[in-house]
Amino acid sequence: MDARVLKRIAALWMVGMLGVAGACVADAQTPTADADARLTEVPWGGNDAPSDQSAVGQLIDAGRAALAAGDAQAAAQRFSAALRQAPDDPALLNNLATARAMLGDTDGALQLLRRAVAIAPDRTDIRNNLRTLTDWMQRQTPGLFDDNAVDGDRASGRQGVTSGVQPW
Repeated sequence: MDARVLKRIAALWMVGMLGVAGACVADAQTPTADADARLTEVPWGGNDAPSDQSAVGQLIDAGRAALAAGDAQAAAQRFSAALRQAPDDPALLNNLATARAMLGDTDGALQLLRRAVAIAPDRTDIRNNLRTLTDWMQRQTPGLFDDNAVDGDRASGRQGVTSGVQPW
């Protein structure tokens, strides 16, 4: 998959619509205008986002701006710095997962999303991102999350989603 498609997936993921992004990739390997029409507005970070211009808020804003500019590396750095100050913020974990996915670190993104779901199991947007990422990874590597996966998959740190969300 080329970088352009990964960036498009991450952009859709940023607004809680990774499911739409996954459908675009699965259907045509490139997002379509029809898929964009299905997008709905989702507040960034929901109720957990800082409302003031604290240091964390400034880092999150800088991370958002970097993602919007397509600079996933800078976004990941900003979100990581913010996460050191707010380690249990599920929206921030989700946003860092978005940047990591853009960088091609799907295993890292998967771990971050699992942690976010463990912290906030009621956040359906984050649960949907986790499900969509695991579905996408399964399509790329059939059998990846099967209970009978080869030892090499387990050695790489990939664990089956069917066993439930793993605590961080």
